[in-house]
Amino acid sequence: MMICSVIVLFSYFCLSMVNGAELFDNTCDSGSITGDKSTTSVGTAAVSQSKWKEFVPNPIPGCRSRYLRAKDHEYFTEEELGQWFARLHPDNPQLQSEDGSPAAWVQGFYNSKPMLRQTAWCVLNPDCNCLYGYSDTIVKKVSNNSMVRVVSEIVERLQMIADKYGITTVGSEEKDGTKSRLVFDAVNLNYYPEGGGLGYHADDEPLFDGLDEETNGALILSFSLGSPSKEQEDSVVKRDKRKEEEEHQQLQIDEILATIPDEKLDEGQKKQKKRHARAKKNNPELWNEDEIKKWKEDMGREISEGDRIFQVAEWDTEKFGDKQDHINEDEALQIPLGHGDLLTMEGLFQKYYKHAVWPEDRQTFRDSPFVKGERINLTLRVIKKHLNGKEDPSYNPNGIKCKCSEINADYVGERKVEQ
Repeated sequence: MMICSVIVLFSYFCLSMVNGAELFDNTCDSGSITGDKSTTSVGTAAVSQSKWKEFVPNPIPGCRSRYLRAKDHEYFTEEELGQWFARLHPDNPQLQSEDGSPAAWVQGFYNSKPMLRQTAWCVLNPDCNCLYGYSDTIVKKVSNNSMVRVVSEIVERLQMIADKYGITTVGSEEKDGTKSRLVFDAVNLNYYPEGGGLGYHADDEPLFDGLDEETNGALILSFSLGSPSKEQEDSVVKRDKRKEEEEHQQLQIDEILATIPDEKLDEGQKKQKKRHARAKKNNPELWNEDEIKKWKEDMGREISEGDRIFQVAEWDTEKFGDKQDHINEDEALQIPLGHGDLLTMEGLFQKYYKHAVWPEDRQTFRDSPFVKGERINLTLRVIKKHLNGKEDPSYNPNGIKCKCSEINADYVGERKVEQ
């Protein structure tokens, strides 16, 4: 298959697949996300002993999300995880400027206001110059050599893991005994300071073609890095006193808004009231002890600094029709993700679900043990539709045309491998 110049080459493990396993069992089926088991075969011992677990029980057909705890695998050492965190941390001088290259991390914006978190967009295909845009943030690909090196190192490792467990396999076997596999060629990074999270959203940008059933949707692999233990910590989040005061004042305003009937509020105040109510309702500290105990058993440890609560909710299409602009918060699923944990969002997940990181982008709950420390999250992607300059200006404001857009039909993120 023709691909655009050189995409980072990866070593591949032989794919073995297992028959379906019960949800939340110690094994995890690596077969089709449509539920068709006809193409699976008996797996090897390595796969059958997999600790991957299903996150969303009984998902909408064509969707899947599974996770792998750091305690349940030995793919990374604690030393490696700590080094990756330090090398990617915004305070690393090498990410500020190197040989005249721009800083790796950029400030995120929403409704023209700066967000707590910082973001970076790393493309591994040297010929691709696609931007990545969401909310009010349009990000150019990272040109900082230090970040590109460490991201490439991490992606190579995660690609092999995903291949090993069939996560990157798409479609059914061809007559020549080959299957199509996805090759991760881009990474969106987010840095969360103490107290920071991310509001409900879907990664449904055109680049990833996650809403198209004919192309099997999109594959996203999330990798979490948290602040090291206090014994190893060599950088502490410096709290901005002015920012703390602003957040405290905002919390007081939110509490007042909660007492005022909606008909007496403007649209902006209604949205703020709803966001506060959702964050307060989903505060992990209000959950019963049994739920938190179950989490601790699943993680094999106490909740620690750098952990964040990942949330998933269905888009409430039944109530709001095709607009899909609301979520079913009452049935949201929540799970803590920590240092070295992996989680997938597969197939049409971005079409039917939204996800968030509690307590969204605000520090009003910064004293909660569930938002202590810092977190760096890498979400590995596959670019299916490169920018061709004809996109909506809000998504591609400068009309950039990527060199790779000429071969979008050949789907550069897919390759054939022998079984």
